[in-house]
Amino acid sequence: MALFFKRKKRRALSIDVGTASVKVLVSEGASPGEIEVLDYRLLQVGTAGKPLNAPELVSVLREMLSSLHVHISDTRATFSNRQVVVRVVEMPRTQRNEYKKAAEFQLNRYIPMNAEEAVFDCVPLPDAPCRDGWSKCVLAASRRTVVDQFTDSLRQAGLTPLLLDVEPVCVMNAFIATADEFDRDKGIARVESGGVGLVHIGATHTDLCVLQGRIPIACRVIECGAGDVVQELTVSKRVDYQAAQQLLREPGEEDAARNKAVEKVLARLANEIKTSLEYCAREFELKSERLYLTGGLADCPEAAGLVGSLTALPTFRFDPFVNARLGPLDTRVGDLRAMAASFVPVMGLAVRELTMP
Repeated sequence: MALFFKRKKRRALSIDVGTASVKVLVSEGASPGEIEVLDYRLLQVGTAGKPLNAPELVSVLREMLSSLHVHISDTRATFSNRQVVVRVVEMPRTQRNEYKKAAEFQLNRYIPMNAEEAVFDCVPLPDAPCRDGWSKCVLAASRRTVVDQFTDSLRQAGLTPLLLDVEPVCVMNAFIATADEFDRDKGIARVESGGVGLVHIGATHTDLCVLQGRIPIACRVIECGAGDVVQELTVSKRVDYQAAQQLLREPGEEDAARNKAVEKVLARLANEIKTSLEYCAREFELKSERLYLTGGLADCPEAAGLVGSLTALPTFRFDPFVNARLGPLDTRVGDLRAMAASFVPVMGLAVRELTMP
């Protein structure tokens, strides 16, 4: 007699440590259609421009993990830091497992770091258009001291880091995995070969990734973020940083000072986005057709409309949970939906598409 056992689904703990907030997601399943969100947390921390130090991060992680309904020690984690670099670069075509070795010899040609001081990885993009004999690759790197300190903090919080990633790559992972469902849900056509801009608005900076359909073409950092809005509010409203954060997240019915601050920062951001998209149009003959916003500022109701009007492009707040099962959250589903754009990087950890070698 044969006995058949239903294989237990794999549970994952994903953590995104940003400059001004920490996000935690507990999920089950690995593919977009089967992911079930079991629990989540978001905690506003620190001050924009001043990330948590190691002891503070350990304390915050312990506090957040102790409040979860599901306890897992193995974790996938991503972090945002000005010393994180993500580039789409051209390299001589070689075997898949040889790209990292090839990049090591010329790392400072692509990014402002030497191989000895960096932790880096790269993944080839075989479908990306490129000149003969060359291949486009996504190259991600950070300083070794930053990575070591981060992993030490995870371990001190009682976690076992299985995977470390960086926010721009996680945002692309989430988009590639769930964009088709998102587009169908919104009733918009899939962009097959035109340009798509992923705009991840962090606290201190914005990561702009340009894709041709679903293929990464270029990445850059824009020195403008949600923290700039908060700083504007501390001056105009004469409140401290935490109170200004609260005003940004939960505005009153009519707040002229808040609206002015949001519009001022988004106008700066939109100008940089347009400059980058114009560069891609010239360099790669790639006309951008649409923008997707992620990150905390994208959760502001007016953000997508403002950026869309300023760039003259259809712009959407991206929700990575459009096809996820959220039943276990019960009454908390609405809260997660309201800040879904903030959770794009952790969803990108839960579903990885640009798998590193």
